[in-house]
Amino acid sequence: EFTNRGLDFYSDESGNPDFWGDYTITGVIPISSYKSHLKFDVLVSSSSLSSLYQQEKVYDLSKSWSNYYQTYNYVLLNEESSQENLSLALSEISKSKFSELDDMKVSYLVPQSILNFRPGPLLNNAPSISLPLIIYYILSFLALIVLVLACLNYTNLSVARAITRSKEIGIRKVTGARRKDLVIQFLSESVITALLALILGNVMLYFVKSAFIGLWVNKYLNFELTTNLYVYLVFVAFSIILGLIAGLFPALRLSKHQPVAAIKGLTSMNKNKFSLRKVLTVSQFAISLIFIITSIVVYSQFRHFMSYDYGFRTKNILNVNLQSNDFQKVKNTFSGIAGVNEISGCDYLPSTGRTDNISFQIEGSEETNLVIAISASSTFIDVLDFEVIAGSVSEQGLNDGSTMIINRSAAELFGFDIPSGIIGQSFETTSKKSLTVMAVIEDFTFHLLFNGRATGPVLIRNAPERFTMANISMNSASRYQVLADVKEAWKSIDPIHPFAYEFYEDNLASNNQGIFDIVRIVSFIAFMAITIASLGLLGIVIYSAERRTREVGIRKVLGADNYNLTFLLSKEFLKLLLISILVAAPLAYLFNNFWLDFMATKVAFGIGTILLGSLVLLTIGLITIGTQTLKAASSNPVEALKSE
Repeated sequence: EFTNRGLDFYSDESGNPDFWGDYTITGVIPISSYKSHLKFDVLVSSSSLSSLYQQEKVYDLSKSWSNYYQTYNYVLLNEESSQENLSLALSEISKSKFSELDDMKVSYLVPQSILNFRPGPLLNNAPSISLPLIIYYILSFLALIVLVLACLNYTNLSVARAITRSKEIGIRKVTGARRKDLVIQFLSESVITALLALILGNVMLYFVKSAFIGLWVNKYLNFELTTNLYVYLVFVAFSIILGLIAGLFPALRLSKHQPVAAIKGLTSMNKNKFSLRKVLTVSQFAISLIFIITSIVVYSQFRHFMSYDYGFRTKNILNVNLQSNDFQKVKNTFSGIAGVNEISGCDYLPSTGRTDNISFQIEGSEETNLVIAISASSTFIDVLDFEVIAGSVSEQGLNDGSTMIINRSAAELFGFDIPSGIIGQSFETTSKKSLTVMAVIEDFTFHLLFNGRATGPVLIRNAPERFTMANISMNSASRYQVLADVKEAWKSIDPIHPFAYEFYEDNLASNNQGIFDIVRIVSFIAFMAITIASLGLLGIVIYSAERRTREVGIRKVLGADNYNLTFLLSKEFLKLLLISILVAAPLAYLFNNFWLDFMATKVAFGIGTILLGSLVLLTIGLITIGTQTLKAASSNPVEALKSE
């Protein structure tokens, strides 16, 4: 038998349990032994709810249709019903219930099969954090691009080798090989290449896997990336299919050569084959440039977010979770600590992802508007250092519960273009509570930076019963000493619950870590794409130089120097690089402007970023081309003339 010490979530000020009582543990389920979309610390039986309601430990939401963000319903359909029937029923419920609520008239209920929770569609009010299905599609698309580049690379190199293999093809045909035999041979080569790539890919996966699991977002998604026999069978089947796709065109192209012409070496690359090679090369480098430019833009956007001015103070503010403790008691205890400047209380903070809305209207008016509502103490304005543009916040401020502070957008919403004109105006909430405007603050950033939503109207009112955290403004010089003192003082406030805190600037920075994950993923794919394209270009340059060995020898005998020959051998490929830039630059501009438009605040993006990305591509291309063409141009002319 065990007592409930340390597990009692509801206790009186002395730390004595007032609800749970003693209990006997009959079984233990390790958290890691099951998988569920629901994450919880404790489960309470439904028979306990009435007692919790009476003690006001939990609010009764069973009949509240407006509180949609704290309730979920699970429905077991009978055999005769279907999800379509449930959808129709939910549609009728939405119409009858939400039509009575001004701020939810356009809301509706969505049924979702429990089998489609992970991965599932992107829905509001999801019961847990999970990766939406659309993200899987995006990641799969990015992976597909890399695979397409690899297939184009293989096709490009295979076609380029047509001349070197022409005699082999001719001899095989003369000795009785049919075209389908050659097709099978070339397809077998590509499949074997793909399977060898699979082995190499698994070796690379061993190192990349830990980096992927270490992404910040995985703290919430808990990817394990486990493998089993089924996964490897899928890998092998996929590699075989990919090998067949990549080798199909070269197999059909090479196998149709005529034996006599092939033996005589008359199957030199014609203009059509050169055109195919050019298209493939340009396509690879165009895709690579799009990834390079996108990587630069995403990284610039991440840096912009990290240095962004939200319109209020974020540094040296410590947010302490009240854990159901009285805010005034917490404030009185912490106020005596050296280095603490000011303390405020609130239910949640701006730019952290949460949004609570409320409907209110000017008294006597029928026009109702939806605004963002924050419950906070009067010192909230000073702690976050909001800019007051009209009215004033007195020492008592919001404490009497009949006043409120609004932002500029809220004043403009009701037709007050001059903020001072709304001071003293009375409003009425949906609960018939009257609030008078005491002050107007300047607009600030309220939503997460990457959700693309403007702040809109905001009101701040006093509702101490809703406070969930204390905000402590402290001296920067003694920041960590203050933190240590606050931790020690917490023990006298609540000896049961551990001290839970977070610095505001760290909280905001962590919200943007998802962008940094995107930076790393896109940068890695850009690295893969440019590596594949460069290797393909390297192979093409080598084969091109081999075909022109005699030409190089003759030109050197006639007096051509190495640099002229290098330019001669390189200029065709330099043209392809320039063409790829001309093709990719406008596409990269359109694509990046498209996703940047979803950002509430975005980094400047223009010709400078495109030129930087193009310079990176040209540098990589020049190094790849120059090393091989210079090597070919420096060859011995006598040996070059002897070559066949």
